[in-house]
Amino acid sequence: MTSLKISVGYNGEPRYPEVIAKYKDRIADVYFVAPFMPSGRGAPGDAAEQVYGLRLHEFLKFAMREGVRTNILFNALCLGEGYGSSIIGQGLAETVAFFTQTYQVASATVVSRIDGELIKKRFPDVNVHASVNMFIRNPHQALEVKDIADTIILDRNVNRNLPLIREIKEISGKQVRLLVNEACVPECINRVQHFNRISHQTGDPAPFYLPCVQRYHKDPAVLFKSPIIRPEDVHHYEGLVDSIKLASRSSTLDQLDRMLHAYTTGKFDGNLFDIVESGGLDSFLAEWRELHKADDVGDPYLDNSMVPDDFFDRVTTCDHYCHKCNYCGNVAKKAYRVLQKAPMTVTI
Repeated sequence: MTSLKISVGYNGEPRYPEVIAKYKDRIADVYFVAPFMPSGRGAPGDAAEQVYGLRLHEFLKFAMREGVRTNILFNALCLGEGYGSSIIGQGLAETVAFFTQTYQVASATVVSRIDGELIKKRFPDVNVHASVNMFIRNPHQALEVKDIADTIILDRNVNRNLPLIREIKEISGKQVRLLVNEACVPECINRVQHFNRISHQTGDPAPFYLPCVQRYHKDPAVLFKSPIIRPEDVHHYEGLVDSIKLASRSSTLDQLDRMLHAYTTGKFDGNLFDIVESGGLDSFLAEWRELHKADDVGDPYLDNSMVPDDFFDRVTTCDHYCHKCNYCGNVAKKAYRVLQKAPMTVTI
């Protein structure tokens, strides 16, 4: 079990405050994107954005009443020709002013140093968080944002390098946060292109090809190789980082509840696929169901209770040359299975 507080994403569901109220004492902040603003998750379209805005309004009022801190995201990895422009800067400043004055939003996550500089200059009381998608993974990069960032969310690929995390924290003197459950494949070579695309995504997007989906089909161990931190292992980061973050903006309320229960108790005996999130994993599961809809099989199941006790020690001290090592593959042989479909019942 860990005492580290947890940052969670707002998913726009009406009953979202009920889940947050349940875990309020363990919530570091709730991160959200403003309606109609460019985002690292795109936008659901005009009509849906209006509904989202109304629900967000109700949630932010709830957060103020309950003392839940909130964080506004400016994390679109691509703004096209607008990057660095005065028009984008003015829009950002107006948005920060509105949400801090109206809803007491305390912090902002930025993927651009330009945005961080603007916020620090215009809104010195707002804490600036350097986004995980700044890909900060060494002390030099951390020092590059030291003057504008209060919190650094490190590149997820350093999650299992504890000495490096400690060095970055000591040299920068900043709060450090880790994204613990994003299920993107390790060292993804398509990540920037993928995130650029979804920055421009609006409405119901047309299906598009993700190379990482094939990794999931071919390699049952890919999630173990990914730099996720399981609930059982978060306690190793006590005193090393200041908080953790859950990828959760696309999760249902049931999934979010399951994630929060797992990461606040430090234990999870279920399917690891149920407490992690990524576009690639969602696409893999959707494709799996389509491929096997005529078969008598259910979803893939990665049994967290079958992970051996030495897992954390092994994956935090290995050289990450997966092509020379089959440790994660051997773990997957024990933990991975395919569920059977529930038998149909007919009532006459």
